[in-house]
Amino acid sequence: MKSGTHDNWERLVRATLRREELRRLMLGNDVETESNSSAASLSESTLQHPTFVSFSFEQILQATHNFSAQNLIKRGRSGDLFRGFLQDFQHHVVVKRIDIRVAIMQEAHASELECFSRISVRGHSRFVPLLGHCLADHQHYKFLVYKYLSEGDLKNSWSKNLPAMDWSRRMRIAVGAAEGLAYLHHECNPPLVHGEVEGSSILLDSNFEVRLGSLGQVRAQGRDTPTIMENGITRFYMLTSPSEVVNACKAAEDHAFFGTSRQTCSYDVYCFGKVLMELLTGKLGNSDASDGTGKGWLQETLLCISDYDKESIKGIMDPLLTLDEEMLKEAWAVALIAKSCLNPNPTKRPLTRHVLRALGNPLRFVKGWTPDPTSPRLLTSISWKLTELLAIRAKSPHVGVQENLTCA
Repeated sequence: MKSGTHDNWERLVRATLRREELRRLMLGNDVETESNSSAASLSESTLQHPTFVSFSFEQILQATHNFSAQNLIKRGRSGDLFRGFLQDFQHHVVVKRIDIRVAIMQEAHASELECFSRISVRGHSRFVPLLGHCLADHQHYKFLVYKYLSEGDLKNSWSKNLPAMDWSRRMRIAVGAAEGLAYLHHECNPPLVHGEVEGSSILLDSNFEVRLGSLGQVRAQGRDTPTIMENGITRFYMLTSPSEVVNACKAAEDHAFFGTSRQTCSYDVYCFGKVLMELLTGKLGNSDASDGTGKGWLQETLLCISDYDKESIKGIMDPLLTLDEEMLKEAWAVALIAKSCLNPNPTKRPLTRHVLRALGNPLRFVKGWTPDPTSPRLLTSISWKLTELLAIRAKSPHVGVQENLTCA
């Protein structure tokens, strides 16, 4: 790798680390200054509230057993992930090995560090904590060290944790993932696009709290790409025939993967809609099947969701779930939210902050809504607008919904 690229990489790393140190100092935490050559400052409090640490290459090798095959978690787009154990501090970690000879990995890694530098300013809790790095002058690789999350990613931990994956826990996972995306989309300027929202990028700690990973694909939303409407009013309309639904889903998938929408927040919303459908059905990873069956499964599942009858979703719900009447209605509301996220028109998908508010109280989202079966219109702009107005009303009880609707 050219020395100029190497210098830029190190400057970005050090800027990210320094930014985190300043944040910790501003929060008033007693942070011990780290050494450039060792991890002497690593402590229990560091791992709970991570300050970046500089590890030696020898520590990285020892932690991962020389990057043995037994320690390999997976080969990712932005680097290979290995389980590690720091003998000196008795802590489990995950080490990402980045091949700096590959240009795309250099770019992905730079994006990940930039994302962490922004997240660090506010210390958002919905992302996998970055503990430290290794800036050893290795010819081919650089290394990042992350906090180890005991339950792994949602996709791989699903089968072993099925008995514990009740409806309440699934909703917590959905809300947690939406909180992370809402931060990227609405609290970062310019908005950041995750670009890889799926079961394998949603990680869980020992309390099944969500931490978003796979940040190597994060990009700022392009100025030349279409954006969703900023006035908070989005529209979702029911397609009138099954063939239209199938064709629209296929068009949306093709556009999402081969068009420019991967670089937009609406692409993340679409992918999040697929995750919601997988949580409802219990079929994690189905929508991302590489053999082409994923599209068919998603199309068939959407056709089973009636916009007028909550009983319709019984045919697609995970049979391991036990739902009472209220839970079934809530699951139906979540299915409608997922359906709106999967709208084939990117400009008509809801904003992530609206999705988050709706997931916070799905029953409120559908409460009092009695659609006319003869009308081809439902889940209109007013439904999404109400989720925002109800949230405002909850914070300001003297503000009425009718008053806000008049002013909107």
